[in-house]
Amino acid sequence: MTQTRDPALAQQWLALLPALEGVVAKKSDGHYAPGRRDWVKVKRHRTVDCVVIGLAGDAVNPALVLGLRHADGVLHHFAVTRAMEADAGGPIADLLATARPEQAAIRSRWQHDAVPPWRRVEPTMVCEVRVTNLDLGRWARFPVAFVRWRTDRSVDDCGLEQLGS
Repeated sequence: MTQTRDPALAQQWLALLPALEGVVAKKSDGHYAPGRRDWVKVKRHRTVDCVVIGLAGDAVNPALVLGLRHADGVLHHFAVTRAMEADAGGPIADLLATARPEQAAIRSRWQHDAVPPWRRVEPTMVCEVRVTNLDLGRWARFPVAFVRWRTDRSVDDCGLEQLGS
């Protein structure tokens, strides 16, 4: 096991080892004790520009269903955001107005819904999201955090290669 007391060195480790989910911060003599929070996991995160391909949940607090373009040129499901507040007249309201009929949930490899029942939208809007854990380098394992709309980016800018480092 490698350890350090230097936060800057821990940051360097995260930069050098992109497959790491994060680091554990604890007292050097600390031992794991079930039910106690003496160890803190500091998760690694990155931001990714994604295409909005759909909406899940209700119209008041929908979640964005996001896609990335793979090597085959097709937009594939990547993630879902946490529920967001739909602004009247904002980008989410525009998406809601054009959403297609509801589709079945997208299953994860663990046999639960990675995305609840959702409605497809035209893939024209791009947003930046914060991602922690990736599954097989292709999907976000948990809901992602919306950062901002990216009106300066196009759908063609949102490829899977962003996850390579």
